[in-house]
Amino acid sequence: MRNKGITIELTALLDVILIIVFVILAQTGDKLNELNAAAEAQTAAWRTANAKLSALRRENERLLDENRAFLRMETGRAALEENSLVLTISVREDAGARGILMEADEERLPAIGLDWQNREYAADALCAALRAQIEKSDAQVVLIVFLYDRNKIYQADYVLVANAVQSQKHLAHVYAAEYDSQ
Repeated sequence: MRNKGITIELTALLDVILIIVFVILAQTGDKLNELNAAAEAQTAAWRTANAKLSALRRENERLLDENRAFLRMETGRAALEENSLVLTISVREDAGARGILMEADEERLPAIGLDWQNREYAADALCAALRAQIEKSDAQVVLIVFLYDRNKIYQADYVLVANAVQSQKHLAHVYAAEYDSQ
């Protein structure tokens, strides 16, 4: 086949093809920009989520450490409750009558009347009550706590109770503490 002298002008067709390629490239660039923006947003969201996750892990570890400490404390408290006796002594005045109150691990024991005429009896009764509570207990540790308000207790009453408490401290497993509630 021979060329019969027909000339085909391809410039217009080439312009159309180049315009179409330009439009496709422009759309592809826009899509890439959108995808990059979405990827950056996703990366930022992942970083935020990762930071929150790290914070939650640290908080979880802190709470686990706190829980372990509470468990140790509770185990110690349970061992203390099983192997100890707490005797609480206080001097109270109700309606003009003074008395020595004693509690043994939340159990209130009979009050011992206390006035100026029966001081010797009160001292003996308190020593006997303390001795009886210590002897009937199988606790490894006995803590005698003397609670008082220094503004409301007579000096003689303080000395009476303090001496009774001291008389029980000859036992190796008996400890005493005083607490001024004022």
